[in-house]
Amino acid sequence: MAKKKAFVLGIIPARGRSKRLPRKAIAMLAGKPLLSYTIEEALKSEMLDKIVVTTEDAEIAAVAKKYPIAVIDRPMNLAQDETPMFKVIQHAVKSVEIENPVDIVVVLQPTSPFRTAKDIDDCVDKVLKGADSAETFCEVKHYPHGMFSIDGDKAKPFDEAGLKKYHRIQDAPKLFRENGAVYVMKRDILMSENTFYGKDHRAIVMPEERSVDIDTFLDLKLTEVIINENKNR
Repeated sequence: MAKKKAFVLGIIPARGRSKRLPRKAIAMLAGKPLLSYTIEEALKSEMLDKIVVTTEDAEIAAVAKKYPIAVIDRPMNLAQDETPMFKVIQHAVKSVEIENPVDIVVVLQPTSPFRTAKDIDDCVDKVLKGADSAETFCEVKHYPHGMFSIDGDKAKPFDEAGLKKYHRIQDAPKLFRENGAVYVMKRDILMSENTFYGKDHRAIVMPEERSVDIDTFLDLKLTEVIINENKNR
């Protein structure tokens, strides 16, 4: 790990107006609110100097206030379906900077209950060592070369050239997807370029079984099954 000489701010955006799974940040998962999993791992991090939850929702704020972290009252205009996430995070940074200058920003979505403190710290370490930004990924299991588009009932290979080139999917180059668990960026990239991604963008690969991103009721129930199975082992 790099020696830390920067103020690292961890931000957990938790909106109460979620659509697919209403109030998912405080949906109960194996006996505790989903939000709690992210807060508890963030508190174990060796890299985060301050942790905040940004929300417009009083019940979410009440859950967050049970922990030794700060809560930022998010304006309602930043809690709409169409609100870009970078604006939410910028608002949180500006709120913290009233008292503390911020060097590195860490975004932890509350929908990734299997992300660990080590995942957080490994991403921060990449930026401390000189990267502009870093985030978590997991390997893709379903490749574009094997996918089809369907028009009516007519199926057409999405990547016909790739399908012919890679007769076996295991021969195709590995691909990775963002799993949404951790985003880390230099403060100035977020504030001046309105993005989480710098030119020097690094990856930390998480295993597929921990790359759960809860978006629906089905996601929540399947994740609960996994947690209960792990408890019973």
